[in-house]
Amino acid sequence: MGKPVTVVAYDPRWPEEFLKIRGELDAMLEDHAPGIAYRIEHVGSTSVPGLSAKPVIDLDLVIPSMEDFGAVKEALEAAGYRHEGDLGIPAREAFRYEDKPNLMKHHLYVCPADSPELCRHMTFRDRLRAHPVEAEEYGRIKTEAAARHPEDMDAYIADKSPFIEKIYRRCGLIPPVRPASPGDAERIAEILAFCYRMNFYPVFLDDDFYFDTMRTDRIAARLRADPGFPERFLVYDDGAVKAFAETDGEELVKLFAEPVCQSRGIGGALLEHAVRERGVRFLWALEKNVRAVRFYERHGFRLTGERKPEEGTAEFLVRMERGET
Repeated sequence: MGKPVTVVAYDPRWPEEFLKIRGELDAMLEDHAPGIAYRIEHVGSTSVPGLSAKPVIDLDLVIPSMEDFGAVKEALEAAGYRHEGDLGIPAREAFRYEDKPNLMKHHLYVCPADSPELCRHMTFRDRLRAHPVEAEEYGRIKTEAAARHPEDMDAYIADKSPFIEKIYRRCGLIPPVRPASPGDAERIAEILAFCYRMNFYPVFLDDDFYFDTMRTDRIAARLRADPGFPERFLVYDDGAVKAFAETDGEELVKLFAEPVCQSRGIGGALLEHAVRERGVRFLWALEKNVRAVRFYERHGFRLTGERKPEEGTAEFLVRMERGET
């Protein structure tokens, strides 16, 4: 069991409470740290209109660089705050207080302007402010998680983390290419079925294969039964899985992007990740799929002249290898 969890409906007085805290900090800094160019940001869930939250104001006191931290630290300590260190998060110094009954409960952090944690705070806040549907979903997730885990903060955080990660991916805070997980089977199956029908059915005209064997539910079942799944797979996930790649040692076995998401650099990002992180250096492409061959050529793969028949068909596959870069 961890710390207790309380999530309440949005309170329109929270912005006013932030201003009260900021006003006291402004006065203190003017007296004890004059000349430092700082700003104070309202971050966290109480900073997003309409969002359910723990009733605690989160503030980031932003300074130009850590060279100014010593003076700000002394000023905060003179005002009754105590420095707790970075608590394991670099470039984010935490402060606590013992007795400020005139102010709403709050968490105060000091961050340099180039702090990655400050960037995450601000980007997440601004995303939810600009997308009220996402904020509503996040509020529901938090409320339900708090109801399930009223005495366990760690479990509460674990329940809401997937949504936060999804938003981070949409904002570009987390690289979109990641290893696949078991839960990606259905989405990979959808992409694979649609792309196979779009790209290969006109060539092979095999109804049984493309409309029966390649049904989404059957592909997903085969994936889940495959001992190499999900380890051999990568996905492009910027909040939604839009493409996948399958690798086997140095071979790129498959790479497909949702057709409506093609020509956006998604397939290229997956391919370059597979080359860089998994050592991919060769692949086999359908000879007639000129568009795919050109795509791989743009990413440094070259035709070797080697061909082999596509099993059970009259078509040929061509081998492509990645040149030295």
